[in-house]
Amino acid sequence: MRYGVAQQVQHYADLNDIHHVVLSHYHYDHFSDVGVLLFSRLVNTQLKKVNKPLSIYGPISEQMAKRVEEVPHATFTGYHEESQLKIGPFTLEFKRNMHPVEAYSIKITSGNKTIVYTSDTSYTEDLVNFASGADLLITECSLYEGMDGISSGHMTSKEAGILADKSEAKAVLLTHLPHYGDLNELVKSAKKEGNFNIRLAEVGMVVGV
Repeated sequence: MRYGVAQQVQHYADLNDIHHVVLSHYHYDHFSDVGVLLFSRLVNTQLKKVNKPLSIYGPISEQMAKRVEEVPHATFTGYHEESQLKIGPFTLEFKRNMHPVEAYSIKITSGNKTIVYTSDTSYTEDLVNFASGADLLITECSLYEGMDGISSGHMTSKEAGILADKSEAKAVLLTHLPHYGDLNELVKSAKKEGNFNIRLAEVGMVVGV
């Protein structure tokens, strides 16, 4: 979850219809809106607009569990690399990332369709196996080609392209984009690695799987 999600998502869905939120890690830009969602659920439950608790999932953390469950009408479930979560028709699996804090890539499967979200990570060959054959790969792309992603735990456009090509993902979105430079250069760089089904993620875009 990126910051500002709670505000943006209301253009496309009612917050009262969202009952499950899965967090990849606890850097602020990925979980800061959880508090907004928790108190939205608290108020709207009191107003009888919704009667289901909000379920938050994230890496095992006593601190996060306490933060979530001290707000009424919310639950927390921790996961680790060997976990498998069942949420409605979806099965979620996890892979530990290379990042300064504990962080996970997430694979979501329903029927014969698979979405893989890398979250924040530097490139590793393990990611290729994890994302193999994904119908949609949502990969972080924090840096331009030629920059150093290992020290910060992020991927360059070239590395995102390598992942897209080696995993043979059917569709690829570049996300977690830098706040500078020409973002179209990220796509050009990634496509040079061989997978041409690569686009920049955009606010409000709809992707068929």
